[in-house]
Parts: sequence; C-alpha cells; structure tokens
Amino acid sequence: MIGFAFFTTDVTPRVYAYKGRVTMLVGMDTAGSLTDVRVVHHDEPFGYFSIDPPEFVEQFRNTSIFDPLEVGEDIDAVSRATITVTAATRAIRQGARLLAREVLAAQASDT
Repeated sequence: MIGFAFFTTDVTPRVYAYKGRVTMLVGMDTAGSLTDVRVVHHDEPFGYFSIDPPEFVEQFRNTSIFDPLEVGEDIDAVSRATITVTAATRAIRQGARLLAREVLAAQASDT
C-alpha cells in the first residue's frame, strides 16, 4: 500500500460548516502526509470564495498529520467565511489523524 483516500463526510460525519457538511476527498500517503484534497460537494453560501478556490486546498498538499492544521496558524481563512473554512479544516485534520491511528497503526503492527 502506498496510501489511501477518504471522504471527510465518511470519517468525520459530525463536522458541520455554516450550511451543512462539506464533502472533501483527501489523499494521504503511508507516512501521514496529505497528498491532495478536493472539495467534492457543499451547500455553503460563501464557498465560491472560501473553500472552492484552488488556493484553499493547495494549503494542505504535502502537510503532515503532525502539523497543526489550524485556521489562522498554518491555514489561511477568508473573512465572513470563517465557519466554513474552520469546519473544512477540522474535517481534514480529524479525519486524517483518525485514519492514521486506525489504518497506519494497524499496518505497522502487522509488519
């Protein structure tokens, strides 16, 4: 296995943004680095300038599950859309860390 992908709504179903859940596809390698993030679906009224622009998801590429991944610290936010950006970031961070604990830890114990 060289990595895996997950939908944030499958792994962190209780993370809600301003108008509901934000579905993102997150790719992660076996070292715990995020390889890519794609916004798949949302109903956010300010998504067009907060999470839809490529610059939002590009912030996550080549980051580690050990990085803070906190809005205002290493992730940029957009004024008036902070709830959306914070929820999307939290879903990525929590989902990646949860899967790393579950999948990668189990893989390491099998070797």
